[in-house]
Amino acid sequence: MRFIEKYWILFGIAYLAIGFINPSLCLLIIGIILLYFGITTINKLWRFQKRGVQCSATILSYEPDEERYKTPVVQFTTAEGTSVKDKPWVYVSSALSKIRIYSENPDQAVQVIYNPDHPEEFVLKSEKEFNYLMVIILIAGGLFSTGFALSALLGFMPGLF
Repeated sequence: MRFIEKYWILFGIAYLAIGFINPSLCLLIIGIILLYFGITTINKLWRFQKRGVQCSATILSYEPDEERYKTPVVQFTTAEGTSVKDKPWVYVSSALSKIRIYSENPDQAVQVIYNPDHPEEFVLKSEKEFNYLMVIILIAGGLFSTGFALSALLGFMPGLF
């Protein structure tokens, strides 16, 4: 991931160049990226469910990002006694989280599921269904983009791109 952050401008230029050559390739690249992130995220969520350890935690605060979506900062203590204070590994914010008033619920108790090998990797148990829904939508978008691009590249949709 740091590689992408370091060289994002080169990736952008290459993507634009590919777009001039064949726009279907851009759609294929987007589809493959969506599929990759969707599949790796759902795999990690499954591992949380199978091997994760559940414990009680406290939401200390909510931190807004640059688009004002709020993500909770959670604190908990593992079974080994390690104290963790961090944001969840995956947390999907909705448009409602921009306007909702979170200061009414300071020190709210929640359940988290954490990776016993890396306790800083955790998810909120109450957000499980919403996280899975968003990842499935991400995978569906990747399948659609990839299928659409392949059908255009293979000539099943002539004159599209």
